[in-house]
Amino acid sequence: MAVPRAVAPTNPETLIWARESAGYETIDAAVQAITYLRNKADGHADLVSWEKGESKPSVVAAERLAKAYGVSKPFLYLPLDIAKEQTDDLTLIKDFRSDEDRKLTPNTI
Repeated sequence: MAVPRAVAPTNPETLIWARESAGYETIDAAVQAITYLRNKADGHADLVSWEKGESKPSVVAAERLAKAYGVSKPFLYLPLDIAKEQTDDLTLIKDFRSDEDRKLTPNTI
């Protein structure tokens, strides 16, 4: 029995906007620049599907996209209008599952 893969609840519009904001005007440019996608036989089709909202990326794929786009992974989950408000520092949204982000600050509390 196959174990279901964990999917990341990314927002398709935010994925497109993050890609374009990172300087990848086309899907082809992103696929060529992101090793994870380039090394997959269906990397191009996957990115097209994720950006159309037809499917969701795995958690690992979302992490790789976020790193390539220069944002934190939770940023990719935001609705586009909220994501655009966060453009001062796209890495500020914390992922409290990682050790480095677990420290609570007065602002978090």
